[in-house]
Amino acid sequence: MQVNQVTVDLVRRVVKKKGSILLPAHGKSMFPFIRQGDICHFDACDPKTYKRGDIVLFTVGTNRLIAHRFMKRIHKDNQTYYLFKGDTNLLFDEPITQEQILGKMTAIERKKKKVDLKNIRNNLWSLLIINLPMMSKLLRKFIYRKGDFQY
Repeated sequence: MQVNQVTVDLVRRVVKKKGSILLPAHGKSMFPFIRQGDICHFDACDPKTYKRGDIVLFTVGTNRLIAHRFMKRIHKDNQTYYLFKGDTNLLFDEPITQEQILGKMTAIERKKKKVDLKNIRNNLWSLLIINLPMMSKLLRKFIYRKGDFQY
């Protein structure tokens, strides 16, 4: 989601003070798991506890908020970096540091109903996306064919 530095700072302060934040979903990088208009719940959480497949809110630069799947930690030059990937993205996002992480997704509200992130269907989806990279390519083709995806 394109925002400005004031918005990024506000989101960071709200999560720090309240422990959580609700944000509307924007974009197609996590489709169909997260859809346009969903309300995403993010809680403050220690990045050291992230498991592969968790969806995490982070900032890139001064004007982008992104929620993608946690893939792995890498250690380089005495620094820990975190790698994330959107479900429909073919490549990992640029590595980020702990300072860029804002929170972990704990719930999705879709059409005024909560989506259970821990149900078998959502867990299976996460496993497919993580372990079968071709799924992302197929999703992109499906969305692009439908005319819903903007490159």
